[in-house]
Amino acid sequence: CLVASEMCIRARFIDQVTARAKLSTRFQLPTDEESFVELAIEFRSLQNLVQTTLIPTVREVVSNTGYMFAAQDYISGSASDFRVAIDDQLKFGTYSVEKIEFRDTIDAPIEEMVRQIREVRTRYEVKKRLDRDGKTIRIKHDINENNIIVAQVIVDDVFLEKTFKKRLEAQRDESAKRQLEQQKIKTAKDAQARIVAEGERDKAAERVTQEKEQVKA
Repeated sequence: CLVASEMCIRARFIDQVTARAKLSTRFQLPTDEESFVELAIEFRSLQNLVQTTLIPTVREVVSNTGYMFAAQDYISGSASDFRVAIDDQLKFGTYSVEKIEFRDTIDAPIEEMVRQIREVRTRYEVKKRLDRDGKTIRIKHDINENNIIVAQVIVDDVFLEKTFKKRLEAQRDESAKRQLEQQKIKTAKDAQARIVAEGERDKAAERVTQEKEQVKA
């Protein structure tokens, strides 16, 4: 017996950006008679199973997975890792993780005469805990405990909050401005170097002309 479900789940990335993940899932009930009977006695109906076990577990896994990624990393190439992590945890159990804190000091530009600390930013990184054999430590969830098989997990889309998208656009605009300014500076320096070089060339030519005149005299 297969149970299909579509749901839209809210998640929060580790950099506090919220999102909505749209998923399509399919579950297969236990095929052995003993497990199936235990499941039927405990939940009474398929609707109870879906509402009290399947949906809450999927929500928990999506929430935990979001906690492992930064939204900036997600849009920069980690989207496939995010999808794989959801699929893997639903099928084999959630990851046991540890949260590591980093404090990054942002200094004044190097061109300034005196470098001063402008800001200290705190960022976090979540890593999977490993056992002695180097394998990921997992925590069983209700789907695993009830011997339900996760047949298919499809993350159709992830919708990031609008404020984050606006912030990205602002960052892109600022980056474009910096690149333009850097290009202008480079162009000005190149022009200055060209003028100096042309001046030195003209001086050298003038010296040669004067030396020829002196020889003739």
